[in-house]
Amino acid sequence: MRTGKNPVARSLKYSVTDKGGFVDTGKVRVKIARGGTFFTCGRSTARIILTDEQGKKQLFVPADIRVEEAGQERVTLRLEGDCGDSFKTVVRLGLTADSPVISLDMRFINDVLKSEFTDIASLELFLDGVAAKELLMDGKKGKLFFQHHDQKLDHDGRISKDRLSGNGSAGQLRFRLRNFWQKYPKSVSLSEKGVVFGLLPRQPGKDFNKELPFYLYYPFCGGFYRTKWGMAFSEKLQLDFSGQTPLNCRGIVPVIDRDYLASTEVFQGVPDSSFRLFELFDRQAEAAFKKIEANREKNREYGFMNWGDSFGERGMNWNNNEYDLARGLFQIFLRNGNRDLYRYALTSIRHQADADIIHASIIRSNIGGQHQHGIGHSGPSWHHFRPLPWSYPHDANSTGLNGHTWTEGMLTGWCLAGEPFVMDSAHLMAAHYVNYTCRTYVDMRNNERSIGWALRAVMPFYRISGDKKYLQAAKEMVDVVKHEYEPAHGGAWPHRLRGGHANGHKDAWGGCPFMVGVLLEGLRQYQLEVKDPEVEKMIQSGARWLYKSYSPADVGWPYGASWEGKGYHHPMVQCNFEVLSGMLYGLPASYSAACDVIGQAALGGISSVPKNFSMVLNMSAGILDGLCRTRPDLKAPIDGRNLWKSVASQPSMFKLRGPVNKKFNLVITGKNPQVIFLRTRYGGRPNGKKSYTVSWGGHTVTGKTATAHADHKIVPSGKPGTVVPVEISDDLGAYWDVKSHRDLRVEAVVVPGYHLVADGTKAYCFRVPAGTEKFSVKVMGTHPGGFAAAILDPEGRVVASVTGRNDGDVQLPWVKKTSRKRPERELAVTCSPRQKEEIWKLVILSGGGAGLAFEGIPGVIFRIE
Repeated sequence: MRTGKNPVARSLKYSVTDKGGFVDTGKVRVKIARGGTFFTCGRSTARIILTDEQGKKQLFVPADIRVEEAGQERVTLRLEGDCGDSFKTVVRLGLTADSPVISLDMRFINDVLKSEFTDIASLELFLDGVAAKELLMDGKKGKLFFQHHDQKLDHDGRISKDRLSGNGSAGQLRFRLRNFWQKYPKSVSLSEKGVVFGLLPRQPGKDFNKELPFYLYYPFCGGFYRTKWGMAFSEKLQLDFSGQTPLNCRGIVPVIDRDYLASTEVFQGVPDSSFRLFELFDRQAEAAFKKIEANREKNREYGFMNWGDSFGERGMNWNNNEYDLARGLFQIFLRNGNRDLYRYALTSIRHQADADIIHASIIRSNIGGQHQHGIGHSGPSWHHFRPLPWSYPHDANSTGLNGHTWTEGMLTGWCLAGEPFVMDSAHLMAAHYVNYTCRTYVDMRNNERSIGWALRAVMPFYRISGDKKYLQAAKEMVDVVKHEYEPAHGGAWPHRLRGGHANGHKDAWGGCPFMVGVLLEGLRQYQLEVKDPEVEKMIQSGARWLYKSYSPADVGWPYGASWEGKGYHHPMVQCNFEVLSGMLYGLPASYSAACDVIGQAALGGISSVPKNFSMVLNMSAGILDGLCRTRPDLKAPIDGRNLWKSVASQPSMFKLRGPVNKKFNLVITGKNPQVIFLRTRYGGRPNGKKSYTVSWGGHTVTGKTATAHADHKIVPSGKPGTVVPVEISDDLGAYWDVKSHRDLRVEAVVVPGYHLVADGTKAYCFRVPAGTEKFSVKVMGTHPGGFAAAILDPEGRVVASVTGRNDGDVQLPWVKKTSRKRPERELAVTCSPRQKEEIWKLVILSGGGAGLAFEGIPGVIFRIE
């Protein structure tokens, strides 16, 4: 350990000439011949050889050698060339003074543009001149270690389920091949000349890895590896010819003091340690991340093209960094120092930089674009294709116009870790935006989020580099936003809404709060640097429109809303965090809505579905930044306890989905009772019923379950106090609600299998009969994610509350259960016997659905009016 002033490391010498380059660290000497073999070190020679589909061996030849970074302690040489007529190859050779360790960061880019896919037989790094009789890896001795996949290892012909770390030795050589089993297939073997590292080892047969699930098997094609043009993959290998340096550490992750980091204002969303608003939110995020890690293992989200991504979006797609998972993980790490989040964030951006970003294309304007979530990373995003292709042309969906492109995670990773390949890809994307995307926007195309995401993609480059070409590119897009701004019609950017955005309403004119929220955050990022009064007015006006469409009862926004702020959908919570950030900046008074949204996440948990998880984390930094600016007096963690009382005073919808046979009671209270029952298609139940029935007072109507929406008007007869039962027989492919009613009270009967679509926070009334001493309500999370519930007594006091998580199966009849444990919590209440029947309240919070069961009191709930 050195103390005091570091002495100059005079042992490090290097040079690059027309003939090649060399580095001497004092412990090891490396030579590179321009146009020759890879490199030599003492008696050892390194070669990278790609074997193509025809069996032709193609050698990596360094054509360009340059010093990329150099100092007294460390030097990095950048080598670039081709493996014959196949992949473009970039290698960064890193060496440190007084160290024998050679670090090889290698990237292989499929820039073969004569066909969409290129097949190769193998890609190997030969290290000749290493004297060794056997290999040692993870305590095992042998001559061949071949990791077929995450559950299969070939060790000298013996098959096991072992997973190798990639750390090993061969004689005096120590080595570490990063993510050995995670980025399978990989191999290390002895040859007559030395050691062979199989970056993509030769496959033993045409059916290699055919036992893998379809979404993992796709790159293995009849004994070859198949990659699409423009895609890349990277590997890191460390070598120590002295055999003296341990290479099996995970790497040091320095944690920066939060108060110091806050004082620099380098990263948004990192206030000083006294500002604890997100403390509980961060805990919930960490809990959700652990579940994501468990699902990663369950889904086997590994492989040389997959590691760093998540599978399952729409049941078929890889996520392709949807909503910038890395950025959210880095933000939490910066607040609390959780190194596990940091490490996986690096893994995520490495994958994005390799597989998601387009490095080569026959359409030059697509270079630097990013594939949106799709089949096999590069295929179509929709799941109705059969068979499932990952063949798809580079088009507008492969550009910054797709609204599925993010840079903040990559750039944060560059600031924290200095990942060079990540920054190479980020620069490609930056050029793509400046030269193509930003100039393509001549109007917003009724899709505010695309230009919003584009602004958010460009502005971080300006913040980091100070290069005004990025600011100019952003300005060109902001000018388009200004042109379409309509302050006289709601204060946002109203347009004729498409059918889905208008939820079936004809001639609907307005916008989508989610999309407008993304745009406002993009404008906010621009405004923080520019201070344009016109932009300030747009943000404020748009924020006021968003606040009009906010529903405090549901703690959420509708997907579509009129220019007057009237919602065309029932409010949903999935997009809450996307809406809030820019709104907070433009309307500080909306901080109460922000506190409710954060409190909801703190109480009910954060979704462990990677796409939803990323969506929440992505904007949390902007929300926290907005709260710091608007309410610096808010110091204590937001825990959501105030949410119970505020929601309990608001009306909620029934949204009853299950069971098949549903029951309602119509309690007549006036002379002209009538009600409309509304049916809405929901979910993706396979092979359900073809029709449904609604029965009451001797009347029965029938409808088709395939119908998207249906209204049924019921006019019951009877005196005030009469109870008219309504029975609905329908599959669970829809939910039922009450659209409007007059002179009656609608009650839902909680029967076995009762299941409501919660998607947020809902409040209901129920009766506790006179003389009741105790009762309980069981709440079950029917879908993966967190849930919570509370009971309020007649005086409005919270007398019982629970939180829970469904970390297992969807609780629906047609879904095969793998766990016997039900994700259920019980609200038990002991109360003083009352002299009369009283009305209590139940509040439920869930990101998906919730099941209910009452014990000790009648299972009847009704809406707060």
